[in-house]
This record gives sequence, C-alpha cells and structure tokens, in this order.
Amino acid sequence: MRYLRIFSLYFQEVFEARSRLVVWVIWATITPAMLIFFWRGTKSLSGWTLGELTSYYFLVVIGSVFLMCHHERSIATIDIKEGGLTSYLLKPISYLSLKFFNEIPYRIIEGLVGLLLFVLFAVAFPTLFVVGSSP
Repeated sequence: MRYLRIFSLYFQEVFEARSRLVVWVIWATITPAMLIFFWRGTKSLSGWTLGELTSYYFLVVIGSVFLMCHHERSIATIDIKEGGLTSYLLKPISYLSLKFFNEIPYRIIEGLVGLLLFVLFAVAFPTLFVVGSSP
C-alpha cells in the first residue's frame, strides 16, 4: 500500500511540473520529424516507402518517450553537487526505488501523449502510416 501512495504522490508531481512533459515530448519528436522531412523527397530508400519510414519514426517517438528517463539534472546537480543525497539515507525506502517511482509516472504520461500524437497523425494523414508485416 505504501508503494501505491508513493506512486500517487509522484504522479501528482507530474502535473505540478507540466512543462517537463512538454519539453521532453517535443525533444523526442524533433529528430524523427526532421528525418521524415529529409526523406520526404525520395520515392523509396533501400526498399522502404515514405509511409513505412514515417510509421517507423513515429514508433521511435513512442518508444523513446516510454523508455528514456532524464535524471541527469536531479542526480548530478541536486543529489550530488548540492548534497541532497544525504536526505535519502534516513528514508525507509532505497534511493533507487524512490528514483524509480519518481520516473514511472512521467514515462506513463509521456508515452500516452506520444501514442495520442501517433493516433492523431495516423488519422489526419492515413497515407503516411503503414504498418509492415515483417520486423
């Protein structure tokens, strides 16, 4: 039950700092979007069509927002440089567990936003999205 409470507290923190969600979703979409615009002028590239490339890059966006965590600032600056790591020593839950529970709500919400973007673009531009039959 305490893990659920910790998760819900960090989930509330996600909505407190909404700008982090926006920044990292935009960051995850910029590179694939640039590559899509770059490959747009070609008919096919090594057997890939524009629809397959677009689908691939949008799935990369969804995968990156689900899987990539960004603890560089909090660990390097706050925990190590400013001494915030000492406050975790007396807590009954390990440091790694707290960082895990801190990041999971971000991954869930950013992943859902990425999935929503994929669905919106797939509905708006159905010719650009093709799901291949082979990996």
